[in-house]
Amino acid sequence: MRSRRADLGSGTVVMVGVCGVLLLVLMGGLALVSAVHASTRARTAADLAALAAADRVLNPVPGVAPCAAAGRLAVTNGGVLLECTASSTDAVVLVSVPASVPGLGDATARSRAGLAEPGR
Repeated sequence: MRSRRADLGSGTVVMVGVCGVLLLVLMGGLALVSAVHASTRARTAADLAALAAADRVLNPVPGVAPCAAAGRLAVTNGGVLLECTASSTDAVVLVSVPASVPGLGDATARSRAGLAEPGR
């Protein structure tokens, strides 16, 4: 029969291991939530930037280029306009938004706004 003294401290080691595992799970969950949030923000910023550019395409204002309007709106929503293509009927933009957790990179989203194409 073992003495009780041999088991002293073993509960501490187990609890340190459990806390370490819980910390890893928590950090993974935080990274996942940050990535999903950045993706949602990128889609929102891209949609709004495309709408702003399409509005300038369809309702021109002297001195306000469609892509400049899209860029301003992307920055207002925490993103960066990476690409912008404006034609006579629509606008397509690509927007990037950084994740809030360092090391995850940026979320990007592409959006199009303008007149509906026939057959859609």
